[in-house]
Amino acid sequence: MSSLGRLRALCCLWVVLLAAPAFGQGVVSEAGRPTIGLALGGGSARGFAHVGVLEWLDAHRVPVDLIAGTSIGGLVGGAYATGRDAAEVRALVESIGWDAMFRGEVAYAARSYRRKEDRRQFPVRLEFGLRDGLRLAPSLDPGHAVELFLSRLSLPYPVTISFDEFPTPFRAVATDLESAVPVELAAGSLASALRATMAIPGIFQPVVRDGRVLADGGLLNNVPADFVRRMGAEVVVAVDVSAPLDGREALDSLVGVANQAIGVMMVERTRAVLA
Repeated sequence: MSSLGRLRALCCLWVVLLAAPAFGQGVVSEAGRPTIGLALGGGSARGFAHVGVLEWLDAHRVPVDLIAGTSIGGLVGGAYATGRDAAEVRALVESIGWDAMFRGEVAYAARSYRRKEDRRQFPVRLEFGLRDGLRLAPSLDPGHAVELFLSRLSLPYPVTISFDEFPTPFRAVATDLESAVPVELAAGSLASALRATMAIPGIFQPVVRDGRVLADGGLLNNVPADFVRRMGAEVVVAVDVSAPLDGREALDSLVGVANQAIGVMMVERTRAVLA
C-alpha cells in the first residue's frame, strides 16, 4: 500500500489512543511490554478504513494482543484475529462481490423459469404475511449471502471454540434487543457472532443466539474500547469511523431529523466509552 493510500485511509477515521496512566504499570505481556488492544468501531462502508489501520500497524511492527470489534469493525477484526495478516484481510475484503452480498435474493440468471416470471410480475421486494393478521417481514434482507461468506471466513474453527483460542483473542459486540444491553460474544460460532454484530435493524434479520435476540452492536457500543480494556489491554487503540453528525441544513425533513436523532444517541455513547 502506498503512503498516499495509507494517508487516505487514515484520513477517513479518528484514532484515539487510550493509555494507562503509567505506561509501565499493570500486567505486562510476555514480551516485557504493555498489552496492546485494538477496538474497531462500526461505520458501514467507512469501516473498510480499518484495513488501512491494520496495514499501518503491520508495517510499523506494532503488535496487537487483543481485539474487540463492532459491526464492520467486528468483521475486519475477526478476520485479523483468526491469523490473517493485513494483506490477507485486504484480499478477503476485495474479493467480495458486495452487490451480490447485499442483494438479499438469488440472482435472476440463477432462478428457475417460474421464479423468473414471478420476479418480472412482482418486482417489489417488500413482502407481507397474513398469518395472525397482516405482517411485514422482519427485515429487507434475510442475510443468506452474508451467512455463507461468514461461514467461509470462519471455516477453520469449530463451532464451540473460545475466541480466546484464536491467534489474537477476540470479542464481537452485539446489542440485546429485548434487554437493551451490549452483549460480549466470546465463544461459540464465529460466523454467528459476526452475523449478530452486523445485523443492522430493519436491513438484516436479528440473530437468535444463547436465548437472546441480537442486532448490530453499534446501537449501544459503536467503539468497544471498554470491552478490549476489560480483556486486559493496558494500551487501547480505538478506531472510530462513524459518520459525523449532519449540519442544520439536513434537519429540514422527517428522514433527516430521524437520522440525526439516531446519530446523536450513538455519538453520546461513543464519547462516554472513549472517555
